[in-house]
Amino acid sequence: MTSDTPYDPPRTDRYEHVWAIIDAKNGSENVLSTDCIRMHMEGTYRRTKITTRNKYLVELRKFDRILKERGHDPLPWRIDEEVVLDLLNEAWKNREVSTKKWYTHILDRYLQFFGNRVIEELHLQWPHDLRPNVKWLSDEEYQKLMKVEKSPLEDLVINLELGMGFRSVEVCRVRLCDIHNDPEMPYINIRGKGRGEGKWRSVPFGYDTEKVLERWMAERRRIVERMRMYDPYWKEPEELALWCHYVSCPSAGPYSEQGHSIDRGPIRKLKERLGFDFTQHTLRRSYGRRLFHAGVKIETISKLLGHDDTRTTYKYLGVNMDDMTAAMKVLKKFDEDHLE
Repeated sequence: MTSDTPYDPPRTDRYEHVWAIIDAKNGSENVLSTDCIRMHMEGTYRRTKITTRNKYLVELRKFDRILKERGHDPLPWRIDEEVVLDLLNEAWKNREVSTKKWYTHILDRYLQFFGNRVIEELHLQWPHDLRPNVKWLSDEEYQKLMKVEKSPLEDLVINLELGMGFRSVEVCRVRLCDIHNDPEMPYINIRGKGRGEGKWRSVPFGYDTEKVLERWMAERRRIVERMRMYDPYWKEPEELALWCHYVSCPSAGPYSEQGHSIDRGPIRKLKERLGFDFTQHTLRRSYGRRLFHAGVKIETISKLLGHDDTRTTYKYLGVNMDDMTAAMKVLKKFDEDHLE
C-alpha cells in the first residue's frame, strides 16, 4: 500500500458522507469500498438515465478492482496523490488521453463525494505529448514565493515543503528531538509514509533552514510562554509546528496529521497575497524538479523524497517538452564542439 497508516477523517461537514457510512457500519473497519460506491451512485446519479448510471457503475467497480490488485486501500478518503499517479502512469498508461481524462473525471467525482479533493489539488494538465503532467512552480512563481514577506509559521512550512521536500503530514510529525543541529551536517529525521508506523529518513537542512528554524523557535517560545501564563498546567507538545488562537481565551497545540490543516492555514493566506495557486503537492514536486534540473542524481532525489524506488521518482518529476527541448540544445552544442 502506498497510503499512510489508515485513519478516519475528522468529524466536519466536509466529511459528513464519510461518517454517515462509518457510523452505519459501526466503525471504519467494517466499511467496504462497495458500500461507498453504492452510496455515491445513490447520492450523485439518482436522477441520471439508467444507461448512463450503469456505465459509471461499471467503471467504478473496475477502479475498485484495480486498486485492490495494485495493493492500494480502495476506501475513497484514503486515496492520495501517489495512488492517483500510479493509476495514470501505470494502470491506465496504454489508454488514450481522452479515456484517461474521462476516468479521472469519474474518479474525481467519487472521491469528492467523500470529501477527498486530491485530484483537484493535483492540478492535472494534459500536454500535447499525450502524457498526464502535474503542476510545478514556474521560475517566476518560485522567485515571488521566496521573496514575499512571510510569518514565522509560513516561513517554516514553505522551507520544509519547498526547501526540503516534506509532505504536509511529515511537517506535522516533526518533533523538536528530530532536529539535529550538527555544525558539520545539520539534518532532520522524519517519519514518512509506509506500512505500520511509516519509514524514517534523514534530510539535510535546506537553503536558509537554520535561519528559518531560529525565527520559528523564537515565535514558538512566545506561544508557549503565553499559554503557560494563561494555564500553568498546559503541557508543551513535542511537535515542532504549533497552531495558536488568541481570540477570547488563548489556545494552542500541534497540527493534526489529518485534513491538511497546516496547508489550508499558512498556504491559503500566502496564495491570497501572491495571486497564484499552489498546494503542498506543488511545493514538494517543485523541490524534486529543481533538484533534477540542478543535475542531482535521480537516486539521491528518490531518497530525499522518501520514495521506495526511482520509478516513482521519475513519474513524480516527469519529463516534459521543455526538458526534451533542452536536451536537444545540449546535443546541438555537443555536435558543434566535436564535429568538423
